[in-house]
Amino acid sequence: MAYYDYIQKPVNIYFMKKFYLFIISLFLSTILIAQAPDNQPESGANNNSEENIQKVLVAFIQAWNIHDPHAFSMVFSEDADFTNVRGMDAHGRAGVEKFHE
Repeated sequence: MAYYDYIQKPVNIYFMKKFYLFIISLFLSTILIAQAPDNQPESGANNNSEENIQKVLVAFIQAWNIHDPHAFSMVFSEDADFTNVRGMDAHGRAGVEKFHE
């Protein structure tokens, strides 16, 4: 065997950068969560918030399932930034709607 047969294949640098970025962000988010104030809203306010979140999620899912770009975009704020899993992005509610047409 030649010497170069023993040399390991180089690790994909792109993968390693992404991996290290993930580990660092996970570490920092853990620190921020641990230092967050322990303020709990009153139970009535909490129920109202949970109901509003549920309404937004239901609207999001329904719009996605019926393939309605306008209804889908209405779930986002006017200054929303949307990025899909491929890294393509859209800015603003109108941009999200156009992106999903």
